[in-house]
Amino acid sequence: MKMRLIDKFKALELRRQGKTYSEIRTLIPNLSKGTLCGWVKNIELTKQQERKILEKIRKGSDRARAIQRQRGAWTNHLKRVAQTKRVVTEAKKEVLNLSKNPLFLLGIMLYWAEGDKSLDRQRTSFSNSDPLMIELIMKWFREICHVPEEKFIVTLNIHTLLNKKKMEQYWSKITRVPLSQFYKTIIKPTAYTQRKNVNYCGTCNIRVYDVNLFRKIMTWRIHLLGQFGFNISNAPVAQWTRLGKTEPRF
Repeated sequence: MKMRLIDKFKALELRRQGKTYSEIRTLIPNLSKGTLCGWVKNIELTKQQERKILEKIRKGSDRARAIQRQRGAWTNHLKRVAQTKRVVTEAKKEVLNLSKNPLFLLGIMLYWAEGDKSLDRQRTSFSNSDPLMIELIMKWFREICHVPEEKFIVTLNIHTLLNKKKMEQYWSKITRVPLSQFYKTIIKPTAYTQRKNVNYCGTCNIRVYDVNLFRKIMTWRIHLLGQFGFNISNAPVAQWTRLGKTEPRF
């Protein structure tokens, strides 16, 4: 009882000094907020003290929100790392059986030659002007990579001598992707007044916005090379399954 009385006098003095409830409870252990409210409810603060307390509360709320954002970002980071580990592990297991499929091998070689392999962008993208090559890579995307139809995005690069509408219809037929999934066609000027190559219908870019697919393709390629005795110990795959940063101190 004597200790509680001492705590009460201390709490009253601290409140008269303009301390917040949180500050007082930090200085006086095992003090509930309800008890503290009852002790100091009759203390009148100056306008200046009230302003300072409100400012402290606001800063405390801002810090709490910042900590919450950090925790959320760290949790999402851990989820992405775990998902990537699953993708890479699954891709490693698939290589042995898939390598018996000629379509798999053709697609991997095609993507290695003409696909986007930037580890910074990590974007699944393939461009070419050869319609047979585009048909083949689309078959590979569908049958080997199992890309859902709605994931395909097509962008055309053509020059001014080509008819935009006809080229879009042509590539839509080749890719079997509806025009609703075509991005704006890029039209480049040309110095020529007539087509030099009548078979040229522009360049077709196929894009799939799926970082996990990119990582799977790269893992397939790397471990396929490993089957042929190439040194893959420095491959970038390992980087995707590390945490990549230290856990923040909240």
